Amino acid sequence: MQNFQSGAQTAANDVGIKILGLDDLDGYISGVNEEFLVPNSKTIGEPFWGITVNKKQVNTAEQLFGKRIYLFESKYFAEKYLETILLDESGNLKIIGISQELLRLVKSLSVDNKVKIKMFSLIDSDPDKLEFNFKDLKGKDINIYIWE
Repeated sequence: MQNFQSGAQTAANDVGIKILGLDDLDGYISGVNEEFLVPNSKTIGEPFWGITVNKKQVNTAEQLFGKRIYLFESKYFAEKYLETILLDESGNLKIIGISQELLRLVKSLSVDNKVKIKMFSLIDSDPDKLEFNFKDLKGKDINIYIWE
């Protein structure tokens, strides 16, 4: 650990925060510690699941999702959509859990009009007949899903 003020180190240790210095950032930037930055198949949806590009190094959320973010309340329906509609046989896409932190980022991207959010609507869909319908969400609509 680098030379931080002892009070900062103590406070961080008390609440389980890892202190990072400038020297530590190289590992994150180069992708060595990417498991801490990019959601993966082990990330649990809180409360959503999404379909993203399957790349090792992703620098922005726009690279992760593209211009549209598809949200599913169930991993099952995300898998079904990926298998039957997107037909991704090349493995270019993957399903990830959308954590609360990522959901906040998604909201901010929507507010800034950088991405469109589409939420799967089971009521308006019939996945057995390959009918998947989505509702448009605005950033403010996401507020009810963000835990304080």
